[in-house]
Amino acid sequence: MANRRAGERRGDERRTFRSEGGRRDEQNNRRTGVRKFLLPALLVLIPLLVGLAWRTAILAPRRAAEIRATEVRDDVASLAGRTALPMLQLPGGPAPSPLPPGDPLPELTRDEQVLVAEVHDRLSPSLRAAPTLAVVPATLGSARFLAGNERGARKAWESLLAVGGAPEQAAARVGLGVIAIRMGASLEDPQDQAFAFTEALRHLDRVTSDDDVGAAARFDRAVALALLDRPDDARAQAAGLEPAVLETLHQWLDQGAPPATLMEEVQ
Repeated sequence: MANRRAGERRGDERRTFRSEGGRRDEQNNRRTGVRKFLLPALLVLIPLLVGLAWRTAILAPRRAAEIRATEVRDDVASLAGRTALPMLQLPGGPAPSPLPPGDPLPELTRDEQVLVAEVHDRLSPSLRAAPTLAVVPATLGSARFLAGNERGARKAWESLLAVGGAPEQAAARVGLGVIAIRMGASLEDPQDQAFAFTEALRHLDRVTSDDDVGAAARFDRAVALALLDRPDDARAQAAGLEPAVLETLHQWLDQGAPPATLMEEVQ
């Protein structure tokens, strides 16, 4: 092969790469300019998209849940305020009826059944969509309880206990205490009964001095003590209750003490 380096390079053999576009050409400068403005645009666009997603996925469902719960809260509170429970009391409720605490709840009217069913249907999805909004489990727990869905009420009040402030937590503890007493009264095994009543005391002991729910908590605590065969403690706990409520409790206590086997199981 001839050594072409030794000869004179002809003009048409000059390398052609110098005639091709390079990094500093005008076309490549335009590409660099696009990339230059792309990053700032993304820095502005990404927060906007995140904010929109947060508003759509979190803020809007939470606001809708709050509106739905607020619309029915007063109706549920009014229903609870006129429903006399058998030998138990929720905050704001009337004097209990002198019946065993495990008896069925008063039957609701047709309109009241429609109300609690509507509350359940409207707020159950909200409990999942806005789990930290206290007004939802507070309203839903009362509605479920009045409808006889005590398991669902317990779940709602447990959620309220986790996310509510001090007033909401106190109300939730009374509700959980009431459910524990009713569950214990429906059981047959004395040991299971004692466990349920002791669980009720665990909730009620913490709120008996509360300004808003303390009266209901003291009444329910007296019932739990009586069911644990501690009637003297129950009467002492009842001191300071309203006359109508106190009369109902004394009437129930005078009918006879609960089985002594309950206290034996606790000891």
